[in-house]
Amino acid sequence: MAYWAQWQSFIVEDVCLWRIWHSEDFSWAKKLLLGPQARTSEIIREYHNGPRGGHLGITKTMEKFKENFYWVGIKDSVAVWIRNCDQCSKSKGPKSKPRGRLQQYNAGVPLERIAMDISGPFLSSNAGNKYVLVLIDYFSRWSKVYPITDQEANTIAKVFVNNWVTRFGTPIELHSDQSRNFESSIFQEVCQIFDINKTRTTPLHPQSDGIDERFNRTLQEHLRKVIDDNQQD
Repeated sequence: MAYWAQWQSFIVEDVCLWRIWHSEDFSWAKKLLLGPQARTSEIIREYHNGPRGGHLGITKTMEKFKENFYWVGIKDSVAVWIRNCDQCSKSKGPKSKPRGRLQQYNAGVPLERIAMDISGPFLSSNAGNKYVLVLIDYFSRWSKVYPITDQEANTIAKVFVNNWVTRFGTPIELHSDQSRNFESSIFQEVCQIFDINKTRTTPLHPQSDGIDERFNRTLQEHLRKVIDDNQQD
């Protein structure tokens, strides 16, 4: 039925059936051989697996076909053939590299590596604080929490410098999740000024920052028990 609708575009020449393909403005035309249904697999094999094909992808292989052949569903035929081509599958291999297993980080000295995270929001205190900035030393598991009014990068950077760096010094490495406040240009600049190596968790794997995650759960459970509607700082 599909061929019958195009019968005006076909001609018989040299005992073969050809389809005349015109450009949109009819400025040029070319003849495409109508591929016999019984030989389409043979044709695709020659133009994909053979020397002239070189096991190219669907788009490149179709470019060759558009210059020589036509049949209804030709693109689907080519796509199915290439997807099932054993040689292509073996040579290309998997598209994505296997992910390595998460490795445990072992700090060698105190304050070598610090974990940073935000916990909250909680009920607002009389000073307007609704969050806490959590900082934990990987080596000793010693932690400090600082109440903050918001999660903005400016606020976090100021508290980190004024309350941690000025008292305890700069860590070699600072680890956090991929929140925008920790990845902001302001925070990156702070790390650059103090020569701190900034690292971050793997996407969708918060367990790679397990030390903070565990502490936050403990902190939140504790605060739920002691916090009230008129909380003081």
